[in-house]
Amino acid sequence: MAVGYALAKKGVIDKKGSDQMTTLLSYVVLPCAILYSFQMKFLSSMLRNFLIMCVITFGIHVFSILVSTMIFNKKFVPEDQKRCVLRFSSTYSNCGFMGFPLLESLGGEQWTVLWLSL
Repeated sequence: MAVGYALAKKGVIDKKGSDQMTTLLSYVVLPCAILYSFQMKFLSSMLRNFLIMCVITFGIHVFSILVSTMIFNKKFVPEDQKRCVLRFSSTYSNCGFMGFPLLESLGGEQWTVLWLSL
């Protein structure tokens, strides 16, 4: 990210180049990273951990939806469109690209597979 920021500040990458790199990351690099992360031996404990993560993730999302509905109500955010955006963005994050290397360094391939599966 720092390299991309520096190149954009120096004018090496313009808006069109940035859009092209985003498309490349979204349609080529990310699917390849997902497929690469599944290249390991299957263990029965992985299935158990996956199911536990599904339950935890479901609970976190339900909790986030309830809290965001209470916080971003008509009284505090009267505009419908703004309220919907605030509720959605507080429930569903976009931490995928930056989180993968960190996840793999902390927990190895198994954590990355669990995260990509959810």
